[in-house]
Amino acid sequence: DVNLQLSNLIEEENPSLNFDDVSLPTIAILEEYAHEVDIDYTQVKMFDDMEKIKFIDNVFKEYAEEGYIFYHHEDFCKQRALGAFDEAKQAGLVSESGLYHYILLGTLTNQEIQNTVYYKRLLDLHSEEQKIEYLKNTISAIVMRRRRSDGI
Repeated sequence: DVNLQLSNLIEEENPSLNFDDVSLPTIAILEEYAHEVDIDYTQVKMFDDMEKIKFIDNVFKEYAEEGYIFYHHEDFCKQRALGAFDEAKQAGLVSESGLYHYILLGTLTNQEIQNTVYYKRLLDLHSEEQKIEYLKNTISAIVMRRRRSDGI
């Protein structure tokens, strides 16, 4: 509890606050009142979702720079990408590179990755580096196959 008298400061030429009477809470005091703190999990989820969307927007910007062409409506791809973001975490991909490549694979395939052979093979790999390398190779193969079928 702090009681500051601010009325005197208005009359002073160079006012300054006096914090001599202010005591900062100790760990014991914080622990005593910690059970009274309410965490608004809807806000936490909202900020988490905002971060995901910002990441997905950056991924799509990167797609454009790398020349990837979408075969679906972009909003549909973004919805699929948001789902792939959570799937990637479940598959053990936490780095930006891992998330990026998983999401790219998800937007290049016509079905959710979890329902594909790619996902089963991905789960068999142990390190994230191996998983990223596998994703890169799979993406390259899909892109090459599409280019051949499109006559490019």
